[in-house]
Amino acid sequence: MAAQILAQIHSAFKARSCESLTFSELDPSVSAEILKNLLGQKDTRDLGLRIHFIAPDGYLRIVMASRLHETAVTWMRMEYGLWICHGLLTPSAVCSISDSLSLYDTFVGTFENCKKTPDLCYSPMVNGVMTEFPTIVLESGWLETEAQLKRDSQLWLQGSAGAVRVVFLFKLFHPNVRNEIKATLHVCRLVNNDIDMDTYNIFPAPAEDIAIPSITAEELFRGQYPYGVGHDTVFALSLGGLRYLCGEEIRAQGHLPMA
Repeated sequence: MAAQILAQIHSAFKARSCESLTFSELDPSVSAEILKNLLGQKDTRDLGLRIHFIAPDGYLRIVMASRLHETAVTWMRMEYGLWICHGLLTPSAVCSISDSLSLYDTFVGTFENCKKTPDLCYSPMVNGVMTEFPTIVLESGWLETEAQLKRDSQLWLQGSAGAVRVVFLFKLFHPNVRNEIKATLHVCRLVNNDIDMDTYNIFPAPAEDIAIPSITAEELFRGQYPYGVGHDTVFALSLGGLRYLCGEEIRAQGHLPMA
């Protein structure tokens, strides 16, 4: 079975015939062989693949990011740039955080042996070295079940023993019969060891955004505040900016943002 799944993954990647492939309830020996092959040949980032493996579920998702998939990454990086422009992030703070991506595989407890590649993350740096886990994680892709959304956030928040503070899940719905695409942003935190998830509608857009998502300095820097950043600093995120970037890319691909 492993050989068949690997052939399917490599064929899909070569043809770019889809943005993701999902395999459920894999036998541990099968998943081990697949992961060994994917991780042993070449850096998955060079291949353009992002791996999400939840060991206790035997759940494997391989993502081949598209331009639409990446709009949330562009948005988050633009917001980060605005925090710098507005003086919320001082030079000392900028030097104390990294957005370098890697495959994370040191999860603990129930999520031991899991593997995750985020679309974007921010990790504090101590003496120039990134912490074992990031504090902020962004994942983007086509909608999964509500149970799988919660499982993805559990892996980051609980599997890191609370080191990851906030998980952003940007999800797109496949076009409906009117060629419209719906989009949502879920912001997840761990509260009393349970997942607290706030959902924001991107498309269709509400008449007015009653609330906007934000990150606190404590969450971003894990309580180790760089020079010039106060403990009460809050980094707001513009839903309008995400709406604009996502909407333009949806139209460029021949679809319509859901109205």
